[in-house]
Amino acid sequence: MSKVLMDYGGLVSPFLLGGQWDALAAYCKSVQAKPPSTPAEVATVERTVDEILIANIYHPDFRAFYVYRASQLPHLREFSHVLERGVLHYLKHDFVSCVLTLFPAAEGALRSYCGWSLGDKEDMKSHKIRRRIRSGKPKYEPKLHAAYASALADFHERWLWVNTDSADFSLSHLNRHYALHGLGTRSYYRVEDCHRLLLFFDLLVEFLALEGHGEQYVFIPSNVEQINRRRDYYARVVARDVTIRESIETEETLMREHPHYAVELRPPNEEEIVVRWAQIMGLSDGPKTAQRPSPPVHNRLSALVRTGSRMLIKRWVRRRK
Repeated sequence: MSKVLMDYGGLVSPFLLGGQWDALAAYCKSVQAKPPSTPAEVATVERTVDEILIANIYHPDFRAFYVYRASQLPHLREFSHVLERGVLHYLKHDFVSCVLTLFPAAEGALRSYCGWSLGDKEDMKSHKIRRRIRSGKPKYEPKLHAAYASALADFHERWLWVNTDSADFSLSHLNRHYALHGLGTRSYYRVEDCHRLLLFFDLLVEFLALEGHGEQYVFIPSNVEQINRRRDYYARVVARDVTIRESIETEETLMREHPHYAVELRPPNEEEIVVRWAQIMGLSDGPKTAQRPSPPVHNRLSALVRTGSRMLIKRWVRRRK
């Protein structure tokens, strides 16, 4: 199925339920029997495949499961916090941020898998990455591992990292060079493009697991607290049942569970900014005004700016005289 769908930018989810498998297999046979001949028909194939797979991509259980597994696996754990941030952008329908977050994570994980690290004199060319993927050594299920390797390498070669001079942009602009180098204004962040990137990570997780890394799963476990905590929060994000304050605090807690997340020690604090600005501007009542419980902080800051501006204008006029 991956070989059939690759012409349309498609990847197959490694976690398919029976009905989904039957529906996707039947649709692939129909596409093989009568390939699309117009751009509109190609777009229909893309949309139909996406509709079959979207439940696995959007469901909080699957997203929590694969984010957790990424944090436990070599080559992915280095970037698992970036992957989770991309997932959170996706669940909030911030598709631009989703794609721009996941692209560096995908490239970093693949470079790590190839043994490359910063400072190496030899650059890791894209064809070397694909050769390394195809030559991976499975510990379990060699045929399945080969299928995953083929899908990952083909998707890397034909879509994500294809040279823009030879890329086919008639269907999708999801291309690493196009997006990260700002080569155009066309959308590389459609929801279908986000789904492709997320499925790419799902396949990479299963690919590494078949090489003997991490736990082997048949079902999504129900007794792993890190998965359950994410599942519950993701479900609330999907339901739009999270305040901005709670979102910031909960997501920071989730980020700190990743082994390579760097905590920001001095995030902007509006209260501190108001007080400091008042001190810098020499406003005698600045700190007292800033510490009052009301009005809201942003109103206090605006008032201080207006007061400070009037004082500066008066000083300038006196100097001119």
